Amino acid sequence: MLETPKVLLKNLQDCKIHFIGIGGIGISGLAKYLKAQGA
Repeated sequence: MLETPKVLLKNLQDCKIHFIGIGGIGISGLAKYLKAQGA
């Protein structure tokens, strides 16, 4: 199922808000998590 750019943009904005909500974990925490998963 292909999503329209508008829907994708909304999803990106929701993710950005979610990351801001996480606070201290942020992008570096996400990177550490991915590295721990072996990605």
